[in-house]
Amino acid sequence: MNSYRTHTCDELRPAHVDQVVTLVGWVDTVRDHGGVIFIDLRDRAGKTQVVFHPGYYDGTAFFSKTRAKDFCYQQLESILAAAKPHGITVAFENIAGPAMTLFTQEEFIHALDGIDPSVKFLLDVGHANMNSWDIPKVIETIGHRMGGMHLHDNDGNGDAHLPMLKGTIDWERSFAAMKASLPEDCVLVMEYNSGTPLSTLEEGKNLLLEKLG
Repeated sequence: MNSYRTHTCDELRPAHVDQVVTLVGWVDTVRDHGGVIFIDLRDRAGKTQVVFHPGYYDGTAFFSKTRAKDFCYQQLESILAAAKPHGITVAFENIAGPAMTLFTQEEFIHALDGIDPSVKFLLDVGHANMNSWDIPKVIETIGHRMGGMHLHDNDGNGDAHLPMLKGTIDWERSFAAMKASLPEDCVLVMEYNSGTPLSTLEEGKNLLLEKLG
């Protein structure tokens, strides 16, 4: 048996559910059905169909959130090892809604505990709103380690990337927390939809200058 693999592509059966296996082979066919990708992985013994749900996990299925978090931290270590010698700042972002996020609000707040202090938080307020996070509290708690923020709005049900004040985010409390807690070098990005009029972007910039000084 190849030292990289635990099984060949013809071995997997229902009895292997919940086991971690490693297959080695080549991609025979790929079928992208929009949100679900089927890959036939082949080796000399046969082939296995692999199913990917990009950016999504189903907590009721075999997906292991714990293993996904472990993998996340492994990749973070690799990225940091490559970036730090070149003076590149690595940012750790909260991703979108409940079907995608790996971390609760409290878990995200503590996600970088014990991690090299050069790694910064990147808070996407739209994603946080989709997960019903208390955005001002998050800013107040981890603001000292915030490297950047993605600023946009939504109604909590989808990642709409609306201009600020056009959704349900509590911007007054958020602006107050930002002004009190963010370091001067925190990068603020208005992450609006492509095609947003320049006048709307100008309004957003002026709003930030007014609220944050």
